[in-house]
Amino acid sequence: MSLPKNHHYVPQCYLNEFREEKKLICLDLSLVLIGLNVNLSYKAPKQVCYIENYYKIINENYFNLNDYEENYIELKAFSKLENEYRKVIRKIFESGELDIIDGKILSDFILNLKIRNPSYNKVIEHHKERNTEIAKNLLIEELINDYRYSAIPFSILKKQVDSFGERILKSSNFNKSLQFKQIIDNTDNNSTSIEKFRKEILDCKWYLLDSKNCEFSIVTSDNPGISVTDDGTLENMKFKGGFKFYFPLNSRYCLYFSDKEKDDFYSSNKKFSKKIYLKNLFNEELNLINFQQICYHNKFAFSTEESSLFSIKEQLLRK
Repeated sequence: MSLPKNHHYVPQCYLNEFREEKKLICLDLSLVLIGLNVNLSYKAPKQVCYIENYYKIINENYFNLNDYEENYIELKAFSKLENEYRKVIRKIFESGELDIIDGKILSDFILNLKIRNPSYNKVIEHHKERNTEIAKNLLIEELINDYRYSAIPFSILKKQVDSFGERILKSSNFNKSLQFKQIIDNTDNNSTSIEKFRKEILDCKWYLLDSKNCEFSIVTSDNPGISVTDDGTLENMKFKGGFKFYFPLNSRYCLYFSDKEKDDFYSSNKKFSKKIYLKNLFNEELNLINFQQICYHNKFAFSTEESSLFSIKEQLLRK
């Protein structure tokens, strides 16, 4: 069996929901943003949102990643979620509810989609100094409590840890190693990280926003999903402390949830189905959601309708 070479950071199972017959209608945002009045293009999902061998584990210097088979992420870390995704969203469309197993799959899929995106490296870089300090503090605590290092003076241990921190800050591949580590950690069904995100996402009341009465359809991008904070700031993946999160599911429906409205599904019962409430969108709200989807490190917008992308292009060119 030949191993996959084109590693999709937005999986085809997601993009397939935005196809017009077999093609995606695509708008190159990077060209529009420099003022070029570009034409739309038409591509199959397999032709977009990939980087050759991006998730291959080769000579990674951190987190013992080389203990994993080099194609572990592409072949194992993604496969279960991608195989189940379409089935889960069909349940939402058809029944308006999910059980706890399917709820976990969709919340895990959203988290995976955000972390696996190359733009996530920018998030890691932005917090690199803070994360390095956290890593140093954890390491020094671990060394102090390890009997093997009990005879070594604290000043020497701290000097070694500080040197380790400096190497991280200067490293060219630390960000990607951390991205890989987080992807792998979140495949562990019992990890504290995945449990935290599941609670934050699944305890919110979920809405299915319906654009059937709107002039345009719902648009997605090469970095799907956006958080909007209480002050209107756009964040890649903020799930606490005041947020609204919009996640396009197809050209008609967008999943929406906020920590302002809770049903405590994950914290309390888990035995019963999670109800998803249907809410109709109107033109002004849909236009805002579509525009927000393409504002965070995005290079492409995708839709099933040319008119929706023409509208976005005209707005960007005016700005």
